[in-house]
Amino acid sequence: MNKALTRDKFSHIAGFLTLAIFFLSDRWFKRLSLGGLDLVLIPEFLNFKFFANKNIAFSLPLEGAWLIFIITLIISFLIFYFLRFYWALNKTTLFGLGAVITGALSNLIDRFTNGFVIDYLDLSHFTIFNVADILIVVGTALIFWGLIKENRQNAD
Repeated sequence: MNKALTRDKFSHIAGFLTLAIFFLSDRWFKRLSLGGLDLVLIPEFLNFKFFANKNIAFSLPLEGAWLIFIITLIISFLIFYFLRFYWALNKTTLFGLGAVITGALSNLIDRFTNGFVIDYLDLSHFTIFNVADILIVVGTALIFWGLIKENRQNAD
């Protein structure tokens, strides 16, 4: 068996399992938060507490049916792009795209089941977010990094 093929298959499986662990941990933390768990993780800096986020990212005031429609449209486009160009994407871009889709799906589940996104990590005096939000931000950065890396390789 081709070693490169085996290594690629392993990295794809490892990436998928990593995203699955983050997805499941986010869902579990959301459940704990919704159940009333309230903890001080780092005094005066980081707390674990429930917050119902009815707005879009960074609490921008967009909510309701339009928000769900826009998010569903974006996720559908990302999944289409992922499936259509799966083999052409480098590993960094592919993992980043998977992270964005995973985080967006977790938050979309909240919107459909609760009417809001469950946030639980409170950075005092800054923002409240969740693991899904981290996946979206890190995934977006990885997509850009992967695309830049790919452009540099194609330029050489």
